[in-house]
Amino acid sequence: MFKAIDKQQILIVLLWLIFTFMAFQYLTLARLKDFDPTGMLLSKTASEMVQQLSLNNVNSDINNTVIHFQQAGCRCNKSSESHAKNLEQLSHAHGFNFIRVELKDPSIVPSTPSTAILGNHGELVYFGPYGEGLDCSQTAGYALTVLNNYLKGYSAELIVSSAKGCYCNI
Repeated sequence: MFKAIDKQQILIVLLWLIFTFMAFQYLTLARLKDFDPTGMLLSKTASEMVQQLSLNNVNSDINNTVIHFQQAGCRCNKSSESHAKNLEQLSHAHGFNFIRVELKDPSIVPSTPSTAILGNHGELVYFGPYGEGLDCSQTAGYALTVLNNYLKGYSAELIVSSAKGCYCNI
């Protein structure tokens, strides 16, 4: 009733499994990039980040400001757009400015899309990616969570440098 499995069939199944594994590696894991591949953020303090943002004329009034960084031609802009829109709605609802910056200078941030949240007195509340994972969709969004917590009275000088996701390194 059942035929015996011969060596050729086993070889075909093994080759198919190897090919499937390699395709998975290429389509998922190989597309994940480090947000801060050179480690430039590891040595930066929150006040240094704010000073760099001010020196680069990102915005003249940085109090209560959310800054969305992106770069032209980055395939990851599309996947972060829903995070950016949610953050923009929440920030406007609570009196924050929301500005978009087309980034060309790698001295400010290591990768895009990313965001900075500056509090009532221009202090850094958050800097980093919107999320992590493929298309940065693994989380509801770091920035959104941090802004919600800030609005509830919790404050942190959070700089996220170790994340893997859909980022375009500058």
